[in-house]
Amino acid sequence: DSDDAESAFSEMDPEETILMQKNFVLASGGKWNEGDPEKRVRHGTVIKRENTYDVTKELLLKKLTALDISKERGMALSTIWTHIEKLAEDGEIGHGHLTTLVPSHISWPSIYPDIMKAIEKHGTEKLKPLFEELNEEYDYDLIRLGRIMYSLDHS
Repeated sequence: DSDDAESAFSEMDPEETILMQKNFVLASGGKWNEGDPEKRVRHGTVIKRENTYDVTKELLLKKLTALDISKERGMALSTIWTHIEKLAEDGEIGHGHLTTLVPSHISWPSIYPDIMKAIEKHGTEKLKPLFEELNEEYDYDLIRLGRIMYSLDHS
């Protein structure tokens, strides 16, 4: 789907992306401007492609929830969680940025130890064994958040 495509494109090397764009434009009978990509113009509008992770980070810094970010961006919630995981892995965000992702009705200090124990037993690779170990009491988003925090604590 489009989220998978966006995820694939966002992980590509920028030069590879530009080459694909150039090939597409040329194959479609268009003309390619070899100039500075920041100055490429289409119908009088300067095109500037923002890094999808930077856009997610900016919204996270505005204290939006993952669900609100997904709505704002028109992306699947799972894609936003993937962005958040990558941002944490790359050191772009830390614990302080993640607190707004805990739903207000959840007591994080009381559930995080349970998630940590499940991770210590099953590792961080897959979510389903964690979900099952936690007796399906916590949704996948909370488990992903716990996995992100665990990874930050153990990196």
